[in-house]
Amino acid sequence: MLQEERYYLDQLRKGPKGHRQIAKTFILKFDASAAKTRDELVRKGLIVMLSKQPIGKTNRYNYIMKLTNRNVVEKPHTVVIEGCWPDGSVKSTGNAFDWRSKGQSIFTKAQIAQMQQKQVSNSFPITTYSRA
Repeated sequence: MLQEERYYLDQLRKGPKGHRQIAKTFILKFDASAAKTRDELVRKGLIVMLSKQPIGKTNRYNYIMKLTNRNVVEKPHTVVIEGCWPDGSVKSTGNAFDWRSKGQSIFTKAQIAQMQQKQVSNSFPITTYSRA
């Protein structure tokens, strides 16, 4: 369960509460949308709309939400074993796709340093002319 969903449910633990009231503090804590989080919790059946109250003379409503008696069941975290894929199959090693575990094989560090020194010593000045 996401932190956003957990926060929204915690706001409703003491009793029914308006969505707009929850959204005011939700925006300060998370980058996610409070409305999308509410809709996801309704889809999962963890909360239901108790009533809707009109806001002034506008066509907007404040939805009063409440918890259902349904228990929140979190999925257990999967254990990742090094050297295995998430499904449990063993990763292959020692082939062309295992390039991170091997060092450079074409040139050694000493050879690279020698080549770089030769390039610097063989350089010559390039004179450029431009109009004034």
